[in-house]
Amino acid sequence: MALKKKHKAAKKAGKKLTALYKLSSTVAKSGHYENILQKILDITRRAMKIDACSIRLLDEHSLTLELAATAGIPAKFTGAGYYAKLKLGEGYVGRAVRYRRMISERNVSKVKYRFPGPASTGDFRSLLAIPIIVNKKLLGGMTVYFKKPHSFTRSEKEMAGAIVSQAAIAIYNANLYRDSISTIQILAKALESKDTFTKGHSDRVTEYALLLCSEAGVPEKEANLIREICPLHDIGKVGISEKILQKKGPLDSDERAIVNEHPLIGYDILKPIRIFREGLAIVRNHHEWVNGNGYPDKLAGEKIPVQARITAIADAFDAMTSRRPYREALSLDDAVKELSDMSGIQFDARFVKVFLKAVRRNMRSVEHIIETARVSTAERYN
Repeated sequence: MALKKKHKAAKKAGKKLTALYKLSSTVAKSGHYENILQKILDITRRAMKIDACSIRLLDEHSLTLELAATAGIPAKFTGAGYYAKLKLGEGYVGRAVRYRRMISERNVSKVKYRFPGPASTGDFRSLLAIPIIVNKKLLGGMTVYFKKPHSFTRSEKEMAGAIVSQAAIAIYNANLYRDSISTIQILAKALESKDTFTKGHSDRVTEYALLLCSEAGVPEKEANLIREICPLHDIGKVGISEKILQKKGPLDSDERAIVNEHPLIGYDILKPIRIFREGLAIVRNHHEWVNGNGYPDKLAGEKIPVQARITAIADAFDAMTSRRPYREALSLDDAVKELSDMSGIQFDARFVKVFLKAVRRNMRSVEHIIETARVSTAERYN
């Protein structure tokens, strides 16, 4: 009998370790709120064998707990409305967060006053609310539910606490990600104010790059890197003089050397931000040539990362089909010819072939993008 109990306890401990390992992996990869929160809830449901759970995040300005993610909660509680936001101290999770301690209820139907929510309508009978805290900072709260009355054991509370501790780190990292994105977006806007002639360029380059990715069947991970980092490929130009960026004429050799520093400047800006590290080659190497005559690292052929080779084609195509202070935009036919002529010299020949196929297949979309560039630059010149 004692051996059986030990075996059961070991099995429970194993499940707990498995759940925590999975959560640790989620923490290591954390970035986007939506994906992270849903993974946390899915792992929690499986590990604790609960019927439902939810996460609320604290809005520091309004001091309200906003419903951020749910699993197993009826739709009537997940939309906009009274339940979507709770004040600190309201409901079980509101009190758990306010007083920074777990709160459990074996059978809500026996409680005289029931706060509106999933556990007050008979959908769920028991719950455990846990504050989400990292470095003494309140981030929000998690609530787990059972449909039937349930007394939470010490082991279950320990598991919930361990899961929430890991979740807190993931949410904290996601906050850093969001703040980093906001900072970079501000930098991107600052770049547009400096280099008004290329306003909208980064967005168009991203559209072309994703078009190429789709046609080439680029793996989702690579495509997502391009989606996130490509809009920032020229971010290093924030460190270049406006006088040079807005010069109405060809650059001299000294000016060109200064402009050619922008990939390294951009690389240095983004390098400290962990979430951008995998895609830094887009920023640093999108001006490399496959024959080795590009900059800044003189990389050649396959040594140029795939994302950078894709971005190079998209970047050049938009530059060709957009007006500049010192030249008119090339026609679509001329831009296609230019890409073909530089295939295997400046650009990856395989990707050029795929890109031109994508252009032909999506001609209407490409013409629309080119037209937006024409309108954008016309506003600047008129």
